[in-house]
Amino acid sequence: MKADTGKTEISVPDNITLPADKIVLFKIRGISEMLSGTKKISIPYKVKNLLIAPDEGLHAEININVAFIPVSPEIKQDVKQ
Repeated sequence: MKADTGKTEISVPDNITLPADKIVLFKIRGISEMLSGTKKISIPYKVKNLLIAPDEGLHAEININVAFIPVSPEIKQDVKQ
């Protein structure tokens, strides 16, 4: 699956491979300093191997609840380096 998002408040992987009958973990990161608490997020993707028209992948959404946890200034400095 390929990310089909222009969302600016979160960062998600550009591509996710979903094997049959498996669980996949991927990182979601809040980009906005204003995010806090729990939010319902819908992440749009296009399925690359299921075409609904020539060169047009199926549109799919991953709907999740995300708990955004603020990062302390010390950790932010370590991440930037």
